[in-house]
Amino acid sequence: MSSLDKLQEAYKQLLDKKGQRKEIMQSFKDELNNTARYREIVEKMTELREEKKQLENEVYARSMADIQKVEDLKQDIKTHEMLVSDIAVNLMMQNESVEVVDEYNNKYEAQFVARFKKTGDVAKEQAAVAEMAEEMNVAPNMEPGLAAA
Repeated sequence: MSSLDKLQEAYKQLLDKKGQRKEIMQSFKDELNNTARYREIVEKMTELREEKKQLENEVYARSMADIQKVEDLKQDIKTHEMLVSDIAVNLMMQNESVEVVDEYNNKYEAQFVARFKKTGDVAKEQAAVAEMAEEMNVAPNMEPGLAAA
């Protein structure tokens, strides 16, 4: 079995376990939603959340300059996080130590994680191809994985 086959098999097992977890969690949610006291508490929480949001909005309205500064800082932080990440990856690729130290001399080492993001949805691609073909009055080519140009 090739490494790619092992990866695919492990990914299938991961999806299966996620599906099992989703079914069990849905069962818990259904049981909770069938409990009167739970529904009462959820309703009270919703009301309190709305009241909290209203109070926050009042304070934010009085502090617009600070709010803009917070938004600017959020963007700066994202930019710097990307910069730090890029530098760390470059250091790792050069087989150098990837470690930083904070103001309290706590050491942090980089952790790299592979995540998988869906790159295409065959059903959506086929629907897009069919829609374009209909607009152009031609027969669509419905091969899986064939994206509309």
